[in-house]
Amino acid sequence: MRKKKLYLSVFALFFSLISVFSSCGANKAAGFTSTSFSMGSAVSSKVFCESERQAKSISGEIFSSIDALDRLISATSESSETAALNRGEEVPLSDDTLDILTKSVGIYGATGGALDVTLGALTKLWGFSSDSPSLPSEGDVEKALSTAGTDNIASTGKSYTLKNGAELDFGAVGKGAGCDKAEEILRRYDFSAVVSIGGTILLHGERPDGESWSVGIRDPKGQANDVMATLSLNTGGDALFVSTSGSYEKRFTENGKTYHHILNGKTGYPVENGLLAVTAVSKEGFISDALSTALFVMGFGEDSLELTRKYLEGAVFVFENGSVYVSDGLKDRFELTDAESYDLITDESIN
Repeated sequence: MRKKKLYLSVFALFFSLISVFSSCGANKAAGFTSTSFSMGSAVSSKVFCESERQAKSISGEIFSSIDALDRLISATSESSETAALNRGEEVPLSDDTLDILTKSVGIYGATGGALDVTLGALTKLWGFSSDSPSLPSEGDVEKALSTAGTDNIASTGKSYTLKNGAELDFGAVGKGAGCDKAEEILRRYDFSAVVSIGGTILLHGERPDGESWSVGIRDPKGQANDVMATLSLNTGGDALFVSTSGSYEKRFTENGKTYHHILNGKTGYPVENGLLAVTAVSKEGFISDALSTALFVMGFGEDSLELTRKYLEGAVFVFENGSVYVSDGLKDRFELTDAESYDLITDESIN
């Protein structure tokens, strides 16, 4: 029942976030939507092509590529390469898994550990991916933290193993990597498309009517289909990826305190730095997904803004007090639609 509710709510969010065309019929402007479920999230693909049959065929290829990647990197699938590594086995990694692991180690270094895929023991301890997350003991948190760190990843050639009881969790990068696989499929076709996996969206090609793609940013204080701002994005005929990480996504309340799923790898507990959500826009799905989480963990400041300038087209930071900061790369593409609840802040007001 929980999966069905998530499935429906995320699809509702997807259709509210992407402004496309209301016309119907077998033509490029209409677009045809197919849905699936993978990587623990709802997946949606809307392809703008001549026929529904063709669109479903392309979407089928997209879903198959995402499923294939999930079978490799899912920490919860006993047959995956990730699960084998987490059991302490030495594993000859596929090109896809090795690519994601290598990029993750690079982002770990670039973010000072804010994006850490070796926190698998800690994320499993909190149980946010289960039906019954709960507050762990301080001792268990300390024990799980002691296993983390990319220095616990060892390799001989393409065979890898984990030391010190470390476990991998690609939850912060997998959906972005899945959207990258979708983009590989779409490059074979001369059609525009929108693909969504959980909190990451791929915009492929130009919108058929020549207008900008309009991507809504969810209101982190509202319901799943509530939007507080929009981004007007042009891909330049290529692709853009939009990822959002927020404290509203997975949470539970225990002893009167609410805990969310974005964990601080230094403390072992959910991040508390005044942020509600971070949206990152990039030309690569892996990067948008990874940095939306990393920036949330790092918090707003010069370090996070420097990473935004270096790796992203731009980012949007939403704070608990209702303030919203938009980086330079997105300022002319951002529109605040809920001015009653949120206020834009500028560099001058920060300084």
